[in-house]
Amino acid sequence: MFDIIILTLKQIYKSKKTYILGIFLFLPLILGMYSIKHDENGIVVFSNMIYILYLQFFILLITLIFATSLIGDEIRSGKIAFLTTRVSRKTIVIEKYIGYLISVSLVFLIPLITTFVVLHIYAPEDIPVKILFSYMLIIFLAIAAYGAFYLFISLIISRPLMFGLFFAFIWEIIASNISERLSKFTIMHYLKSVSYKLIKYGDAQHVSNPSNFNYSLSILCILCIITIFLSIIIFKQKSLE
Repeated sequence: MFDIIILTLKQIYKSKKTYILGIFLFLPLILGMYSIKHDENGIVVFSNMIYILYLQFFILLITLIFATSLIGDEIRSGKIAFLTTRVSRKTIVIEKYIGYLISVSLVFLIPLITTFVVLHIYAPEDIPVKILFSYMLIIFLAIAAYGAFYLFISLIISRPLMFGLFFAFIWEIIASNISERLSKFTIMHYLKSVSYKLIKYGDAQHVSNPSNFNYSLSILCILCIITIFLSIIIFKQKSLE
Protein backbone atom coordinates (compact mmCIF):
# COMPACT_ATOMS: atom_id res chain seq x y z
CA MET A 1 0.00 0.00 0.00
CA PHE A 2 1.32 3.46 -0.97
CA ASP A 3 4.38 1.83 -2.57
CA ILE A 4 4.21 4.14 -5.58
CA ILE A 5 4.03 7.24 -3.35
CA ILE A 6 7.13 6.13 -1.45
CA LEU A 7 8.90 5.27 -4.72
CA THR A 8 8.10 8.73 -6.11
CA LEU A 9 9.39 10.44 -2.97
CA LYS A 10 12.63 8.47 -3.17
CA GLN A 11 13.09 9.25 -6.87
CA ILE A 12 12.59 12.99 -6.39
CA TYR A 13 14.76 13.30 -3.28
CA LYS A 14 17.56 11.20 -4.78
CA SER A 15 17.72 13.48 -7.82
CA LYS A 16 20.46 16.11 -7.90
CA LYS A 17 18.15 18.55 -9.67
CA THR A 18 15.93 18.63 -6.57
CA TYR A 19 18.72 20.10 -4.46
CA ILE A 20 20.02 22.40 -7.20
CA LEU A 21 16.54 23.87 -7.71
CA GLY A 22 16.03 23.98 -3.95
CA ILE A 23 19.09 26.21 -3.55
CA PHE A 24 17.66 28.72 -6.02
CA LEU A 25 14.53 28.94 -3.87
CA PHE A 26 16.60 30.83 -1.29
CA LEU A 27 17.03 33.70 -3.74
CA PRO A 28 14.07 35.64 -2.23
CA LEU A 29 15.86 35.49 1.13
CA ILE A 30 19.03 37.07 -0.26
CA LEU A 31 17.18 39.72 -2.26
CA GLY A 32 14.82 40.35 0.64
CA MET A 33 17.64 41.04 3.10
CA TYR A 34 19.23 43.42 0.60
CA SER A 35 15.94 45.29 0.11
CA ILE A 36 15.24 45.60 3.84
CA LYS A 37 18.76 46.87 4.39
CA HIS A 38 17.88 49.73 2.04
CA ASP A 39 14.91 50.71 4.23
CA GLU A 40 12.16 48.96 2.29
CA ASN A 41 9.12 47.72 4.22
CA GLY A 42 9.69 44.15 5.42
CA ILE A 43 6.11 42.97 4.90
CA VAL A 44 6.00 44.28 1.33
CA VAL A 45 9.47 42.89 0.58
CA PHE A 46 8.56 39.37 1.76
CA SER A 47 5.23 39.47 -0.10
CA ASN A 48 6.74 40.70 -3.37
CA MET A 49 9.68 38.29 -3.28
CA ILE A 50 7.37 35.29 -2.90
CA TYR A 51 4.67 36.62 -5.22
CA ILE A 52 7.03 37.48 -8.07
CA LEU A 53 9.82 34.90 -7.78
CA TYR A 54 7.93 31.89 -6.44
CA LEU A 55 4.49 32.24 -7.99
CA GLN A 56 5.50 33.66 -11.38
CA PHE A 57 8.81 31.92 -12.00
CA PHE A 58 10.02 29.08 -9.77
CA ILE A 59 6.67 27.28 -9.49
CA LEU A 60 6.20 27.41 -13.26
CA LEU A 61 9.65 25.92 -13.82
CA ILE A 62 9.89 23.39 -10.99
CA THR A 63 6.40 21.92 -11.41
CA LEU A 64 7.10 21.55 -15.13
CA ILE A 65 10.36 19.68 -14.56
CA PHE A 66 8.98 17.25 -11.99
CA ALA A 67 5.41 16.68 -13.21
CA THR A 68 6.34 15.96 -16.84
CA SER A 69 8.83 13.33 -15.69
CA LEU A 70 6.56 11.55 -13.21
CA ILE A 71 5.42 8.86 -15.64
CA GLY A 72 7.37 9.87 -18.75
CA ASP A 73 10.72 8.91 -17.22
CA GLU A 74 9.32 5.54 -16.15
CA ILE A 75 8.07 4.87 -19.68
CA ARG A 76 11.40 5.83 -21.27
CA SER A 77 13.39 3.69 -18.81
CA GLY A 78 11.06 0.71 -19.23
CA LYS A 79 10.32 0.54 -15.49
CA ILE A 80 6.66 1.37 -16.01
CA ALA A 81 5.98 -2.06 -17.52
CA PHE A 82 7.17 -3.66 -14.28
CA LEU A 83 5.06 -1.31 -12.15
CA THR A 84 1.90 -2.12 -14.13
CA THR A 85 2.33 -5.82 -13.27
CA ARG A 86 2.11 -4.96 -9.56
CA VAL A 87 -0.54 -2.22 -9.38
CA SER A 88 -3.25 -0.84 -11.62
CA ARG A 89 -2.54 2.04 -13.98
CA LYS A 90 -5.10 4.14 -12.15
CA THR A 91 -3.19 3.63 -8.89
CA ILE A 92 0.08 4.56 -10.57
CA VAL A 93 -1.29 7.90 -11.79
CA ILE A 94 -2.96 8.81 -8.49
CA GLU A 95 -0.08 7.78 -6.24
CA LYS A 96 2.53 9.33 -8.53
CA TYR A 97 0.60 12.59 -8.32
CA ILE A 98 0.27 12.39 -4.52
CA GLY A 99 4.00 11.65 -4.21
CA TYR A 100 4.71 14.65 -6.42
CA LEU A 101 2.45 16.90 -4.29
CA ILE A 102 4.19 15.89 -1.07
CA SER A 103 7.75 16.09 -2.33
CA VAL A 104 7.52 19.30 -4.36
CA SER A 105 5.54 21.03 -1.60
CA LEU A 106 8.37 20.24 0.83
CA VAL A 107 10.95 21.52 -1.67
CA PHE A 108 9.20 24.91 -1.51
CA LEU A 109 8.22 24.79 2.16
CA ILE A 110 11.70 24.77 3.67
CA PRO A 111 13.04 27.84 1.79
CA LEU A 112 9.70 29.65 2.26
CA ILE A 113 9.67 29.21 6.04
CA THR A 114 13.37 30.03 6.29
CA THR A 115 12.88 33.22 4.28
CA PHE A 116 9.97 34.25 6.47
CA VAL A 117 11.78 33.58 9.76
CA VAL A 118 14.97 35.41 8.74
CA LEU A 119 13.17 38.43 7.29
CA HIS A 120 10.81 38.47 10.29
CA ILE A 121 13.86 38.82 12.54
CA TYR A 122 15.81 41.09 10.20
CA ALA A 123 13.00 43.55 9.37
CA PRO A 124 12.46 46.52 11.72
CA GLU A 125 8.70 45.82 11.78
CA ASP A 126 6.94 42.51 12.44
CA ILE A 127 5.84 40.45 9.45
CA PRO A 128 2.52 38.78 10.35
CA VAL A 129 2.51 34.99 10.46
CA LYS A 130 -0.80 35.03 8.57
CA ILE A 131 0.99 36.04 5.37
CA LEU A 132 3.21 32.95 5.61
CA PHE A 133 0.24 30.58 5.86
CA SER A 134 -1.54 32.42 3.06
CA TYR A 135 1.42 31.92 0.74
CA MET A 136 1.73 28.29 1.80
CA LEU A 137 -1.85 27.74 0.62
CA ILE A 138 -1.30 29.65 -2.64
CA ILE A 139 1.91 27.75 -3.41
CA PHE A 140 0.23 24.41 -2.70
CA LEU A 141 -2.65 25.30 -5.03
CA ALA A 142 -0.13 26.28 -7.73
CA ILE A 143 1.85 23.06 -7.31
CA ALA A 144 -1.36 21.01 -7.48
CA ALA A 145 -2.85 22.79 -10.51
CA TYR A 146 0.28 23.00 -12.64
CA GLY A 147 1.36 19.50 -11.64
CA ALA A 148 -1.95 17.94 -12.69
CA PHE A 149 -1.91 19.84 -15.99
CA TYR A 150 1.71 18.96 -16.82
CA LEU A 151 1.15 15.31 -15.92
CA PHE A 152 -1.74 15.22 -18.36
CA ILE A 153 0.34 16.94 -21.06
CA SER A 154 3.19 14.47 -20.58
CA LEU A 155 0.85 11.63 -21.54
CA ILE A 156 -0.44 13.17 -24.77
CA ILE A 157 2.63 15.02 -26.11
CA SER A 158 5.93 13.36 -27.00
CA ARG A 159 8.02 16.38 -25.94
CA PRO A 160 6.10 17.81 -22.99
CA LEU A 161 9.02 19.85 -21.67
CA MET A 162 9.22 22.01 -24.79
CA PHE A 163 5.46 22.56 -24.83
CA GLY A 164 5.52 23.23 -21.09
CA LEU A 165 8.16 25.93 -21.42
CA PHE A 166 6.07 27.68 -24.05
CA PHE A 167 2.91 27.31 -21.97
CA ALA A 168 4.53 28.51 -18.74
CA PHE A 169 6.62 31.45 -19.87
CA ILE A 170 4.70 32.62 -22.94
CA TRP A 171 1.05 31.82 -22.34
CA GLU A 172 0.83 31.93 -18.54
CA ILE A 173 3.01 35.01 -18.04
CA ILE A 174 2.14 37.07 -21.10
CA ALA A 175 -1.55 36.21 -21.52
CA SER A 176 -2.26 36.70 -17.82
CA ASN A 177 -0.73 40.20 -17.94
CA ILE A 178 -1.63 41.73 -21.30
CA SER A 179 -5.30 40.88 -21.70
CA GLU A 180 -8.11 40.62 -19.16
CA ARG A 181 -10.08 38.38 -21.51
CA LEU A 182 -7.19 36.00 -22.27
CA SER A 183 -6.12 35.91 -18.64
CA LYS A 184 -9.32 34.02 -17.74
CA PHE A 185 -7.92 31.09 -19.74
CA THR A 186 -4.73 30.88 -17.67
CA ILE A 187 -4.09 29.07 -14.42
CA MET A 188 -2.09 32.08 -13.25
CA HIS A 189 -5.15 34.34 -13.29
CA TYR A 190 -6.96 32.22 -10.70
CA LEU A 191 -3.84 31.91 -8.53
CA LYS A 192 -3.46 35.69 -8.64
CA SER A 193 -7.14 36.08 -7.78
CA VAL A 194 -6.66 33.89 -4.70
CA SER A 195 -3.57 35.94 -3.80
CA TYR A 196 -5.53 39.18 -4.20
CA LYS A 197 -7.99 37.99 -1.56
CA LEU A 198 -5.47 36.60 0.90
CA ILE A 199 -2.46 38.91 0.55
CA LYS A 200 -3.01 42.58 1.34
CA TYR A 201 0.53 43.80 0.67
CA GLY A 202 2.58 44.76 -2.36
CA ASP A 203 2.18 43.43 -5.90
CA ALA A 204 -0.42 40.85 -4.87
CA GLN A 205 -2.91 43.74 -4.77
CA HIS A 206 -2.09 44.85 -8.32
CA VAL A 207 -4.28 42.27 -10.05
CA SER A 208 -6.33 43.46 -13.00
CA ASN A 209 -9.98 42.44 -12.66
CA PRO A 210 -9.50 39.49 -10.24
CA SER A 211 -12.10 36.73 -10.19
CA ASN A 212 -14.15 35.86 -7.13
CA PHE A 213 -12.15 33.99 -4.47
CA ASN A 214 -14.47 30.98 -4.16
CA TYR A 215 -14.87 30.80 -7.93
CA SER A 216 -11.09 30.83 -8.38
CA LEU A 217 -10.64 28.05 -5.82
CA SER A 218 -13.32 26.02 -7.58
CA ILE A 219 -11.69 26.45 -10.98
CA LEU A 220 -8.30 25.31 -9.64
CA CYS A 221 -9.81 22.27 -7.92
CA ILE A 222 -11.89 21.33 -10.97
CA LEU A 223 -8.81 21.64 -13.19
CA CYS A 224 -6.91 19.21 -10.95
CA ILE A 225 -9.76 16.68 -10.88
CA ILE A 226 -10.43 16.79 -14.63
CA THR A 227 -6.77 16.58 -15.72
CA ILE A 228 -5.99 13.72 -13.32
CA PHE A 229 -9.14 11.89 -14.48
CA LEU A 230 -8.13 12.35 -18.12
CA SER A 231 -4.58 11.26 -17.31
CA ILE A 232 -5.92 8.00 -15.87
CA ILE A 233 -8.04 7.35 -18.97
CA ILE A 234 -5.16 8.09 -21.37
CA PHE A 235 -2.63 6.07 -19.36
CA LYS A 236 -4.97 3.06 -19.28
CA GLN A 237 -5.11 3.11 -23.10
CA LYS A 238 -1.44 3.88 -23.66
CA SER A 239 0.79 1.24 -25.18
CA LEU A 240 3.92 0.67 -23.08
CA GLU A 241 5.75 -1.51 -25.59
